[in-house]
Amino acid sequence: MRRSYTLNEVAALLGLSAEHIQALSQSLLGATRDLFTFHEVVLMRTNASRRPARDPVPVSADASYEQACSLEDQDPTGAIDRYLEAVAANPKHADAHVNLGRLLHTRGRLREAEAHYVAALVVRPDDATAIFNLAVVLEDLGRHDDAVTRYQEAIAADPQCVDAYFNLARLYEKKGEKIAAIRHPKTTAASAAAERALWCRPRAAGAPRLVQQAQA
Repeated sequence: MRRSYTLNEVAALLGLSAEHIQALSQSLLGATRDLFTFHEVVLMRTNASRRPARDPVPVSADASYEQACSLEDQDPTGAIDRYLEAVAANPKHADAHVNLGRLLHTRGRLREAEAHYVAALVVRPDDATAIFNLAVVLEDLGRHDDAVTRYQEAIAADPQCVDAYFNLARLYEKKGEKIAAIRHPKTTAASAAAERALWCRPRAAGAPRLVQQAQA
């Protein structure tokens, strides 16, 4: 778990303006600040049920989410904008955070992607899709110990997550922990092709679907 989040990252997590975050910081923490702990982020999310009057919500979170899903293939930039609208309208929209994080992630905006994966987990701590994607972005950021922990959590949340076993084994091998790697073998050839893949929360209920590989 990271020790701190910047003002802009917290704004992304909660779908609020930086000014609103500073106002919450002043009222809940006693002062404005530029860095926040995870527990402070959770406290502000819990108390951010009302948005300022100057931040109107033109469409519903679900409508923006549906539009974003439909735009992903032909207009990824537009999809990002719609997902941002969705989490601004409803900071607890975990599916929008997951998909937004994935799009940002594949474009190299790793810290922003991490913030949205964490936001999804604030709402749904056992969401295997968000946990797995967070593990991948932590690995991309070079935070391998944190990534190992998250891959283990992904496996605990979904024992059928073959890619998590494979990525975890690869990280153990990088760290020279061959015994641990043996306990997490690559199960199938298909898992090798899906190495470092990101998972997407689909529109319909059910298991997440593999959509595309992350760019290294």
